Amino acid sequence: MNARPRPGEAAYDPASGRTGMVQAIHYADELLFDHQVAGHRVAFLRPPAGGVEWTADAETLRLPPYEPPPTAVAAPGTG
Repeated sequence: MNARPRPGEAAYDPASGRTGMVQAIHYADELLFDHQVAGHRVAFLRPPAGGVEWTADAETLRLPPYEPPPTAVAAPGTG
């Protein structure tokens, strides 16, 4: 399955090695600035906790690797 992240979802950008939230995806010819992306679609991503947005080739984005939530550790003497 080759699911691609969509706006509002988390995405892993292999070119930068970062994970961010997809803000939008546009065709490259719609943009008026030098996006420096080789593909036909440009994704705008933002770090999950907020911060500086970056662009990425939308075709290379992947769903981020699954990270299980931290396991609860019982307090000493309670478990």
